[in-house]
Amino acid sequence: MEFSEKLAKNPGLYSDQQIVKNLAPNTADPVKTAKDVKQVNKVFDQRSLLSGTGLMLKIMRQFDGVFERKQFFLVKNGSVGWISAFVNLNAGK
Repeated sequence: MEFSEKLAKNPGLYSDQQIVKNLAPNTADPVKTAKDVKQVNKVFDQRSLLSGTGLMLKIMRQFDGVFERKQFFLVKNGSVGWISAFVNLNAGK
């Protein structure tokens, strides 16, 4: 929800220029990183990010229970990725 609010208040916050400007000084290859950021922003522009966060929030609200709230995790690597997330989450228990 915070990401969605930040994006709505300041659409340029996650533009490629802003992200490159905020790169850590010890970034391994800033030129390649800047190129990658620009490529990603061509696919996921600000309107796409706003639409995606709106859709994700709506879906998450559908699963909110009256008596309990569920935690959601965005996991990469599809059907196999949830296993590593589960192990990482429970490793300290």
